[in-house]
Amino acid sequence: MPDTTPSARARTLRRALRRTLAARCLAGAAARAAAAQPATGTVEGVARSSEGDAAPIPFALVRLVPVDTQQAPIQGITNANGRFHFGAVPAGDYRLHLLRIGYAPVVSPVLPVRAGDTVQQVLRGAAEALRLAAVVVHPGRCVQGDALAEEPDVATLWNEARKGVELRRGVELRYGYTRTVRTTYEPEGQRDGAHQRVTTDRLVSRPDSIPLREERVRQLREKEGYGKPNALRVPSEKELLGEEFATTHCLETVPSDDGKLVGLRFRPTARQKGGLAIRGTIWLAPTTFLIQRLDLEHVDGGKLDTPFSAVRIDYGDVAIGGQSLRLAVGGDVAIFATHAHSTLEFSYGDFEEVRTP
Repeated sequence: MPDTTPSARARTLRRALRRTLAARCLAGAAARAAAAQPATGTVEGVARSSEGDAAPIPFALVRLVPVDTQQAPIQGITNANGRFHFGAVPAGDYRLHLLRIGYAPVVSPVLPVRAGDTVQQVLRGAAEALRLAAVVVHPGRCVQGDALAEEPDVATLWNEARKGVELRRGVELRYGYTRTVRTTYEPEGQRDGAHQRVTTDRLVSRPDSIPLREERVRQLREKEGYGKPNALRVPSEKELLGEEFATTHCLETVPSDDGKLVGLRFRPTARQKGGLAIRGTIWLAPTTFLIQRLDLEHVDGGKLDTPFSAVRIDYGDVAIGGQSLRLAVGGDVAIFATHAHSTLEFSYGDFEEVRTP
């Protein structure tokens, strides 16, 4: 027979109370966990030409822009097959913007993104000849930072050149690859090849390493500028066309000697405590604004006077998955104090798409 004593009834009541409290705790935890899950969806699709063959548009900038909020756009690129993907997109209304040199800008209709949903979109771009405003070169007006807006010619070159940098960074955040730099060094007065010294530097680039590598470069630049006389550091176009660079250097437009290129000449605006500073010119094609060449000089950061070196980096189209991207392909470095000379050769390989935006 069941125990009906007062103590037994009390024990039964306590057990029931504990079960009820446990159930309520579990329900509360489940509710909190559900509330903590982000309300996100996915936006993906492909960019294609609106011409007859509907060919994919590779390596184009794609921005997912919120319609009614101050939230920053999410940016990515199309891959070699024209595909794009944005994951973990906060629920809301968005438009897709497609930007690619040689194509008219594309803006999609409003795309409602709901939690758990995947929105598919095809962006069709029409090929068009570039109709960029002519850049009038006015050497001597060197401006920096916020003052760029007051000089439309300088601002046009700066902003268009930065689009190429955004594209390169987008590729680096999506593709892994290897880069090899072969340096051939020839000492003073011995340019006959008999006394050459050849070194090879190999970089394995992975998307998840890019932010860390950029931060290391920034810290190194703050500590010792662009190197020391016995260890020069040659910046990439990503550094030279970064937002921070325009706050520490002033810019002006200049023509090339043969009139075939237009340049952004830069120089530091203040002395620095340690290390070398740089000055030089970023040379761009006048119709596409694609980077063609960097001409740099290293100077004493404290004096900013006589150049210590002359550096030239040439750019060309590098094949990636049947498409091409503008990257450094060669160059040379001359050290004036020692009359030494080095030739640089860049090669790339092992491109592999390893991350989507």
